Amino acid sequence: MKQIIQNYRTGKLELGEVPIPLCSSNKVLVKNVASLISIGTERSNIELGQKSLLGKARACPDLVKQALRQVIGYLLSVIDFNNRKDKDIDHRLVKGRKEKGGDLNGREEGSF
Repeated sequence: MKQIIQNYRTGKLELGEVPIPLCSSNKVLVKNVASLISIGTERSNIELGQKSLLGKARACPDLVKQALRQVIGYLLSVIDFNNRKDKDIDHRLVKGRKEKGGDLNGREEGSF
């Protein structure tokens, strides 16, 4: 089966051979006799594909905002995990010293 493939980094188009999709028992596979390409949509995709990374970011600011939100959310999760992990370790150290009869070197429980 033939398919138009675009390299998103360079914008280069090529006609490639791809495998025919598999069809399960509860689906239908339709054979196309002819197919057309919407020149408007394809032209904008080609133009976007030919832009630099900064050009793509300028052309799609909503996607940049979405990506930044995801990165910030990930970083906040990592920070939260590390903070919780450190508190849990501190708590176990104090508890272990008290159970073994060791002293806390003049510190109160939880103050490290």
